[in-house]
Amino acid sequence: MMRLQEMPQASEIKRISKPKIINCRVSRNKLISQLEDGREISMPVSLLTKWRVLGENVKPEQLKRNEIKGEGNIIYFPDIDEALPTWKIIEGLHTC
Repeated sequence: MMRLQEMPQASEIKRISKPKIINCRVSRNKLISQLEDGREISMPVSLLTKWRVLGENVKPEQLKRNEIKGEGNIIYFPDIDEALPTWKIIEGLHTC
């Protein structure tokens, strides 16, 4: 077991582990991303537009065609020519 003072700081954790996205899909107006460590993160497309992560007029059907780029660090949506960095999905929209 690790003692509290032995726990890595948040900035060290970011350097140690950066999970990559291995799959992305859109289902029921949600963007669902699967990470290499087994986690699956979903968020409503409406939040991505509300928080201006993607353009305000983006529709879920425009995100269905996507490509994983940068060794799993970016999801690229060719239909709208926009990219979504993995860290925004993992850390949450509040960090935007």
